[in-house]
Amino acid sequence: MVGKKNLTTPQRNAVVQFLLRASVNGKPKRGMFKAAEEKFNISRTSIYRYWQAAKKQQEQGETINSVSGKITKGSRCKRVTLDLALLSSLHYTKRGSIRSLAVGLQCSKTTVGRWVDAGLIRAHTSAIRPDLTAPNKLLRLRFTLDALELDRVCNQIKFRNMRNWKDNACSGRTGKSSGEKGESDIVKRSRLRRRMGKREALSSSEAWRRRVVGGLAAEKLSHRLGEMMVDGK
Repeated sequence: MVGKKNLTTPQRNAVVQFLLRASVNGKPKRGMFKAAEEKFNISRTSIYRYWQAAKKQQEQGETINSVSGKITKGSRCKRVTLDLALLSSLHYTKRGSIRSLAVGLQCSKTTVGRWVDAGLIRAHTSAIRPDLTAPNKLLRLRFTLDALELDRVCNQIKFRNMRNWKDNACSGRTGKSSGEKGESDIVKRSRLRRRMGKREALSSSEAWRRRVVGGLAAEKLSHRLGEMMVDGK
């Protein structure tokens, strides 16, 4: 059944009066909306709209004499825009997932996901680091230049060896390295360099060979750079 369209004001008032006569304590009885739909040949949605308009007039203390038939348009939610300033101010621990980012930006997870799909927010693997300032650039350049040294033998410029020659047996509580009593730090450092150099000289195959042939008085070991060493053990 197709309902009528563009009802006149008396027709709309007749629908409301029909519902008022069948109301108890301001509420229509069960089945009255269906009865009004069949009697006036209009849709159920129009009847609900007329009844809500009449109730609104009654609550405001007005007389129910003219019910408007205008359909109100539904209001849409305002689209949330991305605040880049707020995003950059968030700590990187609060930007690890869409859920935590939605809490920080005070919006829904769906909105954040839509920004990610649109490319407004890009995933990164590390924290956003600010650009270096002029003093920091100067310090980094000075550190790089100080780390360079000229190799006069090979006639090349190389970086300095930055290995920390700390003793493996250094005590964590006192910070002192182990050694003989009365031994100076220079002697300890030299002894440690010899020990570390001897370890680096042994490749995996040579170390296996030394374990197998351990009774030899001396054997020639091949350094990684091709230099020949003689171990007197």
